[in-house]
Amino acid sequence: MHLDKFVVHYLKSADTLIFPYFGMLYSIKFPAEFSKDKTVLNPPYKKLFFEVSKINKDYSFLNFLSQKMNIDEDEASVLFKNYTKKIISELENSKLYKIEELGSFYKENENVVFETSENYIMIQQFGLESIIL
Repeated sequence: MHLDKFVVHYLKSADTLIFPYFGMLYSIKFPAEFSKDKTVLNPPYKKLFFEVSKINKDYSFLNFLSQKMNIDEDEASVLFKNYTKKIISELENSKLYKIEELGSFYKENENVVFETSENYIMIQQFGLESIIL
């Protein structure tokens, strides 16, 4: 089962997602700001970052997943562990794992990096658009 869509859906409302024995995606909210030339006011937005972590469970995501898939949390845990292993395997083989609408994990100097997609940032602008002054 491909869990990308559940990850995207979950992170639209949650601030963190822990991948078992791999790492954590977490969001930081940025305030509205002016462009460098002060001609555009950009709305507040949320961006995702990745941090390596050895924590093994994210109970809130497992609960979310079990409810959305109508399975118990043990099954959700197994699915999510396998999903995480798939990401790690893709990074080892092709150095890239892309989650549509969210962003991409990639390897840089043996470190795992996450780059948030521009589309996700736009969605996380709380429904506001930039204002040209």
